[in-house]
Amino acid sequence: MSYYLGVDGGGTKTLAIVTDEYGMVIGVGAGGNSNHQISRENAEAALKKATDEALLSSGIEQSMLSSSCFGLAGADTTQDIVIIKSILRKLGFENCMIYNDGLIALKAADASFFGMTLICGTATNAIGRDHEGNIHQVGGFGYNFGDFGGGHHLSKEIFRLVIRSAEGREPKTLLSDLVLNELGFKHISEMYEYYLINKKSIPVHLTPLLFEAGEQGDEPAIRLIEKQAAELVLSAEALAGKMKLSAKPFTLVLAGSVITKSKRDLMYHAFLSKLRHSHLNANVTKLKTEPVIGSALLAIGKNADNGKVKQHLMQSLHSAMKGSDLDG
Repeated sequence: MSYYLGVDGGGTKTLAIVTDEYGMVIGVGAGGNSNHQISRENAEAALKKATDEALLSSGIEQSMLSSSCFGLAGADTTQDIVIIKSILRKLGFENCMIYNDGLIALKAADASFFGMTLICGTATNAIGRDHEGNIHQVGGFGYNFGDFGGGHHLSKEIFRLVIRSAEGREPKTLLSDLVLNELGFKHISEMYEYYLINKKSIPVHLTPLLFEAGEQGDEPAIRLIEKQAAELVLSAEALAGKMKLSAKPFTLVLAGSVITKSKRDLMYHAFLSKLRHSHLNANVTKLKTEPVIGSALLAIGKNADNGKVKQHLMQSLHSAMKGSDLDG
């Protein structure tokens, strides 16, 4: 029997699974942020915790693994790969595959491994793989380098919007009361002074409030949702240009909690609305499986191409996570 390790690591959480050659998940482990661009120390700790837990729960020694695949946020440049390889080597993973987390999401959604993934989770990224196996990317390096949005950025935009509304630079918004309640303040001025005078970091967990306000028809919230959706379409158009897709049909996978799990699918529907006005011939798929499935499929290799292995992975992972701290 052969055994494989698949890992999905992002800016918030990391999930690792051990599976056999038939796609039966026999071990699962979890950790926190494993994006080295945020914190190399935290990334190493999260990867160690997740992989140690997965191996321990499977009863498999690391030396018994036939192959391992890591799909990680922050695996963007040649230098990133050098850093990640150094971290993994320290953890005992000498020969393993390393992909950007957007690519394992693509593999999880489409066995052909052709198309693109738009990620809107903690941050945003647009990455694709063509029929020749070439990787193309637009963004993924944050606001200062051209990106807009993702959970952490949107949270700051919400915070700014509330302040601007209080000052009269923006219309009144339901977000004001929602943010005050979330952060434990009675007045905007009190909140403003607390963060300004104490030099506190702007909160990065406010994004769910955007959809709560948008659901109630709040115009400022809806405008921010639409701006994020429009930016994602711009990234898709730019990436399609790099990949020379022109009017060719391709798979477009949406991944990340902001776009796949927003309340009443507000971000998803806003994206589809904006996409209809583009020239793209995209078959949109909202990722419903855990991206780690893609890592496991890539680790198993050609033996996973028959479809049954993926089905086994999905079913057994669901069973392994159901009722545990990893569920949801």
